[in-house]
Amino acid sequence: MARTHAHSRPGRHPALRLALVAIIAGLPLAMTQSSLAQILPAIKRKDKEPSKPPQRSGDRNLSPMNVAPPTEPIADKVIQKINTRSWLMKVEVRVNAFNEVDASTGMPANNTLKFQTAKVVFPKVFSTAGSRFLDELPDRFASRLRLDGATKDDQMKLLNTVYPSGARLMGWEATNYQGNGMTLTVEMPIDTWGVQFDEQLAYSIPWPASWPAEASSTFQPQLGVDHACTNPLPLDEQVKQTNDRINLLIAEWTQGNDPKSIPPVQLAKFLAGQTLQMLQESGDGLAFNRIRPTRTGAGVATFQGFDLKGALKTIEDGRGSEHDIACTLAAIYRKAGLPARVVIGYDPGLADVSKARRSGKKALRSWVEFALVDPVPNRLFWVPVDIVRQRNQSSRAPDFSSKWDFFGNNHELEVILPLSFHYHPPTTVVAHGSPCLWGWLTTPATQMADQTVRFDAITLPARSGDRDARDQAERERTNPSRQPGTQPPP
Repeated sequence: MARTHAHSRPGRHPALRLALVAIIAGLPLAMTQSSLAQILPAIKRKDKEPSKPPQRSGDRNLSPMNVAPPTEPIADKVIQKINTRSWLMKVEVRVNAFNEVDASTGMPANNTLKFQTAKVVFPKVFSTAGSRFLDELPDRFASRLRLDGATKDDQMKLLNTVYPSGARLMGWEATNYQGNGMTLTVEMPIDTWGVQFDEQLAYSIPWPASWPAEASSTFQPQLGVDHACTNPLPLDEQVKQTNDRINLLIAEWTQGNDPKSIPPVQLAKFLAGQTLQMLQESGDGLAFNRIRPTRTGAGVATFQGFDLKGALKTIEDGRGSEHDIACTLAAIYRKAGLPARVVIGYDPGLADVSKARRSGKKALRSWVEFALVDPVPNRLFWVPVDIVRQRNQSSRAPDFSSKWDFFGNNHELEVILPLSFHYHPPTTVVAHGSPCLWGWLTTPATQMADQTVRFDAITLPARSGDRDARDQAERERTNPSRQPGTQPPP
């Protein structure tokens, strides 16, 4: 079993130790009264007669939801694109040697980065419900790994491994270095669009006989979901406690009934509503470096990464950041048997994330996608859910029979650029101080360093021929002969 760890500098968090293991987590709490509770009679009691067809809430007669299974492909009708936009996403990871304090003198001791080999990774998100990486425009992609300002590697290599949630990693390498700093810059062309969700049609999609590999891989433990950055307990114990807690919570919400006796979409909406009402948004879930002076003399706290509580602590507190709440909903979905992944994205319409602490705005966003399988072509696809944005409209879930904004429907995805399905790469690499999407492995020793990560995005200028290339790539992506659940060829 490979372990991932991120080294934190002295005086801050202990070293972050991450790993790929089993699955999600647990918790209790009294069920909030709402119209959502009215669908419980539709959920089958274990070891009793078969359940009646699923029912809608908001109607005292609870009329049965008699929806025939689909006889033709419907995925592209369930999830429809609105207003596609093209972007050039820019990311900069900067790592500087950490100046330690000499214990004997109390004075700073100059440190340097020193390694024989270094392998740096950053995620590549091929597609989400509201985005697609534009691989057909390779000249729009650019990357540079620099050491003390000198370029060492500008040829990205896509790692062959497909990680949980369908994650892929890009890699760069350097050798024989001693100096003060490393910088990785990546420019990525991405299409984004809003999503319109046909919920009633989606109710006709049944539970699959088995989930495709990409979906079932989400049941493995994940940082921020099943375990936290600073929890001192062993990873296995954190996962067990989270699982136990969520099992109790789901049993209470469903009154001991079988969650899978109603369609997956109906279950996803029910659990989203219960989670929405259980949790309040609090804090930004971000970590910053120490205040550094600027030319004007003012101080600025540079963005370092994420500060994640994990689902267990979020449920116990009844509150958490946007990122904590997304992780908790993903944990609940997974434990109920519904594959789900967290999507971390950048919203260029908000203030620069390095100023987030002062402005109160957060340019990094997290939401959830749950899996469905279109049964006719056996095609896997994903449905977005953002209960933080839903809760900003009301602290109570809307009537279950009504259409919900941010459950499937999400026009804001048009202007949010997905970055990753993991807060830290799910492999054996190191970050410094806090997880923040990237990581590296250096030999013969781990570095003592500070990290700063910056994001930016601009509209991708249109060029002659780009549209034809995109249209061809889209036809290949939706080709029914392609193996379900796999990524298009890089």
